[in-house]
Amino acid sequence: MIRKLFSSAYFGWVVISAFIFGTIFPTIRAFIIGSEGSKSFFDFSVSAVPDLITVVLLVLALIIRKKELGSYFFPLQKPDYIILFILAYSLIIGSLISGDLKLIIYSIRMTYLPMSFYFIARIFSELWDESYLIKIVKNFMFWLGISAFIGLLLYFAFDNLEEKLKDLVHANKGEYYIERLNSIYHAPTLNGAYMAAAALFFILLWHYNIQLNYLIYLFLITASLLLSVSRGGIIGFIASAGIGVLWIRKWKSTALVGLLILGSVWITSMSVGLSLNNLGWIFKSTASTATMQKDVTRVGLWESAYGNILDKPFGYGLGKSGWIAYRFLKDTEVNSSYTSTDGWYLKQANETGVIGLGSFILFFIVYLLRVIPFVKTKSFDLLLYIVLFTIQVLLICIVSNALDYFIFNAVFWFLIGIGENIISRRKKLKTIESINNDKTGS
Repeated sequence: MIRKLFSSAYFGWVVISAFIFGTIFPTIRAFIIGSEGSKSFFDFSVSAVPDLITVVLLVLALIIRKKELGSYFFPLQKPDYIILFILAYSLIIGSLISGDLKLIIYSIRMTYLPMSFYFIARIFSELWDESYLIKIVKNFMFWLGISAFIGLLLYFAFDNLEEKLKDLVHANKGEYYIERLNSIYHAPTLNGAYMAAAALFFILLWHYNIQLNYLIYLFLITASLLLSVSRGGIIGFIASAGIGVLWIRKWKSTALVGLLILGSVWITSMSVGLSLNNLGWIFKSTASTATMQKDVTRVGLWESAYGNILDKPFGYGLGKSGWIAYRFLKDTEVNSSYTSTDGWYLKQANETGVIGLGSFILFFIVYLLRVIPFVKTKSFDLLLYIVLFTIQVLLICIVSNALDYFIFNAVFWFLIGIGENIISRRKKLKTIESINNDKTGS
């Protein structure tokens, strides 16, 4: 049974199970060792479980590929080369500039180790077909819908239990007119990012396969997204969903799902006492941030982080920017960019410099230009979702460090890898069709 489980036919389900485990791991860790930093080898061992799982999955993926295809190597494409450059440059140059082993390890764990899931997906490029990929991704999205229900249940029916969980994991207790919903992720920003991803998926799924359960999931997910009061997640969802409906042009189903979302927003708002003015604040605050108003806290952080880039255009090195720097270096004399906590691009630029950030941006440009010509709209297309999800995450990263949350980061890179696999398959099919047409014509 175990031998059968670790085959290409089942390995995708193993990866999705790892992602689901990752969403509940912070709670498990808190119950075992608390929410403080690791103080002993046992604490570190528990904290390192997601890292260990990632390495094990990568090794197993290579073994399975070797067993089933006779080779460890898969055909490299342009995005693969850019990713390899990003990893080589960031790990070598970023480590040399940093010079702090502890911070380097934290940075690798947070940002670069999750990128392994891109290669885990790519390893199976010739082994996983699109129907299989849709199944495994859909099941993870169903889990996100279940997590939305659990979060709402805690928020409305078991608020004392939610408070105890927040205290246990030292969760964010911030408020914007209402208490923000952390859900099982213990961070409203992360909850918002997950819910935005799931809401987008179920909207696309609904357009092509009208089922009542999709609307139920969408209702719960959009309620959870709203209560997270995550401006990045909300704006990212609206923008990516808007692009999606314009792309596929199914106006009747769009109108119905739009009414459902408005209903979810209205009922949720009434339940917690949010007014139209409160809801409008989300967009007013976003506009104030976009226009760099001086009274916005995030703008001050951005200006400081931008000044750091000008001071050190090649970066401060791994672990010396973003949340890691804020945690370890804020009250020290060590030169760092601990204010780059509210924008992933600023954090990345301050960590590995303009070359590090530029290589990431180049990757996303190349990737999207490769993907878009192969998107289909006649039926549900996972590739369309991946394009819109990528755009959504890139927008969220303007105002938050969403790609520094380990499992969300891992899910993101896994889907990016899946997208490249789909492109490769469709290019091959297109080439075969072209050859067959030429033969028929001659």
